[in-house]
Amino acid sequence: LTNDDIVQEITVTSTTPPTTSISQISAVKIPNSLILSATYDIVYSYHQAFIDADNNPATGYFVKSIGADFLVENSRYYDHKGNIGSDWLWQQINGTVTSSINNHQYVWQLPLASLKLSITSSSKIVFAGSKDDKESYSAVISVIINNS
Repeated sequence: LTNDDIVQEITVTSTTPPTTSISQISAVKIPNSLILSATYDIVYSYHQAFIDADNNPATGYFVKSIGADFLVENSRYYDHKGNIGSDWLWQQINGTVTSSINNHQYVWQLPLASLKLSITSSSKIVFAGSKDDKESYSAVISVIINNS
């Protein structure tokens, strides 16, 4: 038997884990609003921002090391009403979210008066995209305060 006598076809499939497809992220508090911005490099059904206002991972919905007290999803925003941790129970907040989309960049402006907790420089934000039960997350960022 030689190597020429052994022929075997091998099919190799490789799946590369997706890298984050959410970039150019920012969260800025101005006197009356919180402005959130993220660029989504692929098409998602849901565009989200999780807000940990009190910087306490033991309160709110646990996602990417933060305890989200609020959720912005597409053009609405919500207050977490579930049990602490993984209980996905949100109540829509009355108020207007100003949202815009330009070249895959999503910008949300939330009125601070509608949020029950103060937004400070220690507040944390995680952006997410969701489609077909698959999610992508951004890095965790802190809110920048701009009082001018």
